[in-house]
Amino acid sequence: KCAQIELPYKVIGSYGKGRWTAVPWIAVFDSRITTSAQKGVYIVYLLNKDTKELYLTFEIAATEAIGTNVDSEGKAVFSGIVGKTVPKLKAKLQEKASQIRTAIPDDYFSFDDKINSGAQGYDFGSVYYKKYSANDLPDGETLVSDLKRMLDIYSKYYQWVNNLQLDDTGETGGEEKVNDINTKDAL
Repeated sequence: KCAQIELPYKVIGSYGKGRWTAVPWIAVFDSRITTSAQKGVYIVYLLNKDTKELYLTFEIAATEAIGTNVDSEGKAVFSGIVGKTVPKLKAKLQEKASQIRTAIPDDYFSFDDKINSGAQGYDFGSVYYKKYSANDLPDGETLVSDLKRMLDIYSKYYQWVNNLQLDDTGETGGEEKVNDINTKDAL
């Protein structure tokens, strides 16, 4: 059984571009927030190839958090997560994750520092996560249910960054600011 993902959500996966990535992933983006794993907040499945663990996470993009360097031609350059940037990146992402957890509490998913996706940037940017053993995955209904729970958190995040309130029918009141959600300003 598969979860049906409809607009405004978009599903994209990657095992690397030009070479295999250290952490293959499949992401669910709310297109009103982001369509890239390099900015904003999104849901992502991360596979740690070494430990054979799969993580379902609500993630803050590490690339955006560390900023963008520019080369001599004015083109964006990703510098990676190395050296002195690690402690600063960890602190920044953990602070943002804490702010989101305060605004959108959840007692089903984990939010400790025990996540081990295989990439520090993903681990630091995890707001919530659930770990599965790739050798002993739960049944499809459980996986779909967990994804739906995570989509509910994502929906609440969208409402939070737009200052929307739900009425008793579950509909939003007021005007939606659909264009250009700036997650940096929301956090």
